[in-house]
Amino acid sequence: MSKETLRKQYEERIRESSNGFIHKDSSSSLGKRTEWRDEISLEHIRHAFIEQYDGSGLIPCFLITNAYYYKEYDREVVVRNNERMNRVVNDFFNQYDRENKRIYIDHFIERYEDSYDDEGSRKSPVLNTITGEYELDWCNREKKQGSFHSHHLVSCIPDEIIIQPGKRVMNGINSVYGGNGLPAYLRYEERIEEVKCDLLDYALRKRCEFIGNSEKSLDVRPIDPRRSYDCYSGWKGAVAYVTKNMTSVDKIVEIYDGHNSNILKE
Repeated sequence: MSKETLRKQYEERIRESSNGFIHKDSSSSLGKRTEWRDEISLEHIRHAFIEQYDGSGLIPCFLITNAYYYKEYDREVVVRNNERMNRVVNDFFNQYDRENKRIYIDHFIERYEDSYDDEGSRKSPVLNTITGEYELDWCNREKKQGSFHSHHLVSCIPDEIIIQPGKRVMNGINSVYGGNGLPAYLRYEERIEEVKCDLLDYALRKRCEFIGNSEKSLDVRPIDPRRSYDCYSGWKGAVAYVTKNMTSVDKIVEIYDGHNSNILKE
């Protein structure tokens, strides 16, 4: 799907989700289409995502962040890695692809801040016009676009998968907790989400070669209903966090991996 087609599709989805909050018709002239799109704000976009999650029943339960152990600048590579993540998670937790145990993941691709590339550059004397003295400063220094990292919103994992584990989940439990099944202190209801996070971390690190070994390479956490972000709490706060840079429809196209996600799927 072309970027322009995808942009129009997202415009329409946001317009439908706005409940009349965005009124301008985008179907007549190019000028009006642009004007209407410019009126879409971050809050419109967040509203659309939140409404889609609410209506689909695919409420996010986990937030995963993966930071590459190397600098990845190719978005297509990140998209392929997201596809791999989908396969790994479902193959691990839902080996026989049962509909009632399927896990859905939405992927949000972000860039780090731009940096300066010092390779091939050097410091040379430059006149400071205020002090009248020469100082060493960088010459021929090029600004380089930031590399990618990703956030992932994961739907709920049924408790049954942990309480009555299949072979792969049981092998994961034994690997993570020492080979004797799930420890008694983790069998309480309030600890079950912690187990799911540990197993997500285990499965992704074991089978996704793009995830490094360091603690910072992968962060998996349950969504805490008590925490908030930008005046949104719980899972809505997590949605607000991963959409924080979606200030326009063009930014949705750039950040949201619609090919491998579900809420605003291509």
